[in-house]
Amino acid sequence: MNRRRHAYTDRIAELDALYAQLPTLECRGRCQASCGPIDMSATERRRIADQGVTIPPLTSPSGEWSISWTCPALTMLGTCQVHQIRPMICRLWGLVEAMACPYGCMPEGGWLDDTTAMELLARSIEIGGRTGTLDAPSVAQVRRLMADRRIAAMAAAVMRGGRPGCVAKAREAQS
Repeated sequence: MNRRRHAYTDRIAELDALYAQLPTLECRGRCQASCGPIDMSATERRRIADQGVTIPPLTSPSGEWSISWTCPALTMLGTCQVHQIRPMICRLWGLVEAMACPYGCMPEGGWLDDTTAMELLARSIEIGGRTGTLDAPSVAQVRRLMADRRIAAMAAAVMRGGRPGCVAKAREAQS
């Protein structure tokens, strides 16, 4: 195995170890409408491309936003073709209070807090490499900003997609 390939497989193993730290969630498979524009590390993108699915980056090489509102990994039935190798951002859906599932799916042990979610995203980018939208200095900035509660609250609102009632709906569905 050549050196470059070995580094890629090492990164995949590190990402899989990071993913294994996440709580489990019994998904009911109703949330495909939530699958939209995402970003991921270079290794996550390559791993998905190796399975024949191309998920374009959020920005073009010229730096312009190029957002597809439907995830290309979704089948006609609304299931994810790459669910077993999905990137960190997709794995966090439903696990983080700010990204609570509106259909009532809830992780074992309760939701992760927003700061933990941002740290997991930052770690996945460090392991997997530049995303095209976020680079290493941005990851460090995210960590510093998330230490500020006001910024963390704003990040939570962004992760909810501006839907402040999402958590309340998820809690209601659990009752």
